[in-house]
Amino acid sequence: MHRTHSICSLASACLSTCLVATGPASAQSAAKMFDLSFDGGTATEYIEAVCQAAGHGNVLIRPNVDLITIEPLELKGVDLETSLRLLDDMSEAFANGKYVELGLNWVPSAGDGEVIYKITADLHDPGRGRPQHAAPLVTRVWSVTDLIEGGIKATDLAAAIDNLLDLHEGAPADTRFHEETGLLMIRTGVDRASAIESLLFELNGSLNTTGVPEALDESEAEVTAAVVQMNDMTNAAAEWKMKAEFFRSQIDSYQQELRELRQAKMECESLLSEYRMRIAELEHNDRKED
Repeated sequence: MHRTHSICSLASACLSTCLVATGPASAQSAAKMFDLSFDGGTATEYIEAVCQAAGHGNVLIRPNVDLITIEPLELKGVDLETSLRLLDDMSEAFANGKYVELGLNWVPSAGDGEVIYKITADLHDPGRGRPQHAAPLVTRVWSVTDLIEGGIKATDLAAAIDNLLDLHEGAPADTRFHEETGLLMIRTGVDRASAIESLLFELNGSLNTTGVPEALDESEAEVTAAVVQMNDMTNAAAEWKMKAEFFRSQIDSYQQELRELRQAKMECESLLSEYRMRIAELEHNDRKED
């Protein structure tokens, strides 16, 4: 199943929203790893630096995001999503007592396009406390294509979600399923949306374990074959080791014989020299007698 993403409704994005887009819109490019050296600046400048370092990135920047100041930082071996996640829940207070808090949401692509990230900034006034109105609604979108193709009926999935919502009280929930794209969409409170996300995660996990026994059997057979091959190689290595030791002993024996032959040669040469000297003396004596 595709990775689950959370988004805020794009319909709420006003004309003052800033869109940073660089590089090719490829889903695979989102996993590019890079290093970032940021000298400090506003959150907007940080986002632009991240997109430039990543070589891609579609980011919706809502008003007031540039009110947040980012200190200088060094990032090593990060990707686009990880770099942008640093902004989530980041806040900054001002002299008038108000403060701004950032939020991060994203919209997954229905095809091979790139994820669109949305950076929001909420202004708060501690003097009046946090707003006491009803909890804000959020929109969540998940791809359930793998679940449907794995044999789970859309009606059964909808029933499971309804049962979960009955158990998990909260904000009203508006759930919709787009059959053509396999997208499940819901607008409700954060708690109920998180509960549904957990449900989809568990369903996806159970779907992925369907082929585990067969995979385990195949893995066991591969391990057994590898062990047999390793034993054969070990036996062959032991046999060659024995042969090597035998040849080594033969070589030592030949080397000892060679040393003995060289010693015998030296002794023979010494005797030959003595015989030659003796013959020379005898010949000399014979000539004197004549």
